[in-house]
Amino acid sequence: MNNINQDRIIFLSSIHRDWAVDKSEKYHYHNLYELNLENITNFLSMIRNEDIMLISPFVTYTKKISDPYLILSEQFLVNKNSKPEIIFDFMFDQWSQSNFGNEIDNQSLFFYFKLIWPRFKSKWNRLKNLQAKVYRIKK
Repeated sequence: MNNINQDRIIFLSSIHRDWAVDKSEKYHYHNLYELNLENITNFLSMIRNEDIMLISPFVTYTKKISDPYLILSEQFLVNKNSKPEIIFDFMFDQWSQSNFGNEIDNQSLFFYFKLIWPRFKSKWNRLKNLQAKVYRIKK
């Protein structure tokens, strides 16, 4: 999980089932104001070295999170080493396909994000879960 987004976007839904993702942290909003490389780079620079963030990107015309907005993609993962160019290209492609207005400059891009804690599910945990299920059936 250390090489998040090095050469491609990693979606939460594509994480292998041997990984458990603790998503119990609180969500936060980050207004990037406009879609550009510098804003994405600045966001990534705020992430601590060991952290992985779960991102839900959306755009709005009003710059208010309480007003209608368009979610640009499913949730994806980033870390401090993510390549901002890849994220920018992906976000631009998603916006272009959305038909959500003609000018991206009139819209605000938000990242709805939270810290996640991925961990590898060991065979021991799977065995314990299986034993617990068998115990409940016998009872």
